[in-house]
Amino acid sequence: MPAKKHPKREEFEAQRGEWLNDLPPNYAGIVTHYRPDLNKRRIWDVRHGNIVDMDILGELRRVAREAKAARAVAA
Repeated sequence: MPAKKHPKREEFEAQRGEWLNDLPPNYAGIVTHYRPDLNKRRIWDVRHGNIVDMDILGELRRVAREAKAARAVAA
């Protein structure tokens, strides 16, 4: 089985920047509600760019996308 491809730090930062402003203030609680196996501290570290974890990155993107859609419907 081939090893997973991990993005370079620059690519990761570019991906984070696209949706970072769409995250609601309670993003860690939302992610851990749906994924109790994830650690809030680790989620915070990914959000602030201290570590690279594509699994958590995917969850944060989902939360940001849903929050953005909810704001668009409310407006």
